[in-house]
Amino acid sequence: MEPIDSPSEAVDDDPFVPREQKARARRKQTGESSIPENVLLLRENQPSKAIVRFANDIKSRRQKFLWQDRIPIGTVGLFAGRGGVGKSTFAIWLAVEAQHGRLPGDLQGERVVVLYVSVEDHWETQMKPRLTAAGADMARFGALTIQSSVDTATGERIPLLPEDTEAVRNAIVDTGARIVILDPITSTVSGDDHKREIVRAVLDPLAKVAGETGSVILGIMHFNKGAGAASDKVSGSHAYRDAARSVMLFAKDEESGHVVMTQDKGNYADFGDMSLEYDLVDTVVELDDGELAHVAKVNMIGETSTSVGEIINRVPVNDEVVRWLMNYMTESAGPVPAKQAEDDGKIEGFSVHQLKRARARCRPQIVASKVGMTGPWMWSFAEESAKSAVTTDGALFSESAAPPRTLQEPK
Repeated sequence: MEPIDSPSEAVDDDPFVPREQKARARRKQTGESSIPENVLLLRENQPSKAIVRFANDIKSRRQKFLWQDRIPIGTVGLFAGRGGVGKSTFAIWLAVEAQHGRLPGDLQGERVVVLYVSVEDHWETQMKPRLTAAGADMARFGALTIQSSVDTATGERIPLLPEDTEAVRNAIVDTGARIVILDPITSTVSGDDHKREIVRAVLDPLAKVAGETGSVILGIMHFNKGAGAASDKVSGSHAYRDAARSVMLFAKDEESGHVVMTQDKGNYADFGDMSLEYDLVDTVVELDDGELAHVAKVNMIGETSTSVGEIINRVPVNDEVVRWLMNYMTESAGPVPAKQAEDDGKIEGFSVHQLKRARARCRPQIVASKVGMTGPWMWSFAEESAKSAVTTDGALFSESAAPPRTLQEPK
């Protein structure tokens, strides 16, 4: 039986030979790096060899973080969400904050090199303008591709994983990069990424590379359509989420107009219950050819109690909830403990999510504030002197200005 990674001209024409085997054969012939040893399939009848290291020979150390308590160094992380919410723009924002030493974490104060694989956006017309808007250090932000040679022609292509894992590792070592972004990671996967074994064959070697180089490898992904548990919305195999050490989910809150980022997974620290929200701000940048372009950049707002799971499973708020809550708060004649208001609302048949969303539609709005550091959350009108009523069709007799943003209550 011929070894699986031996070159053969007949392999390319054989319809029964898997695509990955054909790719390895072509790379062997052209001199490109082959699949890394840690994911190389065993030849027939070749036994496995166990390796044992006793704990007294292993040196313990503190887990370090790129983003404090959110993204650990030496791991693979994922950004997943619906299209159009600015996942790539957020990744650029995060990378630029790290580049300039502003990101809270163990690399704060350092000048960080970033490598970016952009599958869907051109560097000249999209990526470079976005980097300009974000204030990136261009000399430390690199486009990562793989050199490809066919006959006498040489070109560039995106990494194909796991076959190009070693090439990615070499790029990290050669540049000293601490962040690698694969956008989207699904386009770099050889094979069907709905199959667990295919995904693990990609992410496990990447995690090994991240650990050996002290870098963070971030993969950007899309959501599946529909409602359901936010953790289950990541496209492809569930092995993506299993293998990643941190997972961030993204969705646009149509009620506030902001984009919400919720951390869905973080293995090595308590990242808290609060989500973050940001806006995508239209920014005009001057291009290298002298022309002007409009691109988006992140304007970070801060913490919010609204989660991605809440957004994607949201049901419409009807006027009945708003009318009840307005009457309830008016009759209470003052601040009401949030827990009490939620319990009373449940008796009337309203869910906690409906009540919280109805607060924003009341005029004046009903805001949540905390009494001291240890006191309960309280609901009250933002402008007690400007209460307005809601008509039966949901219209307002009078509108008051939206209140300033305050500390928000947890879920």
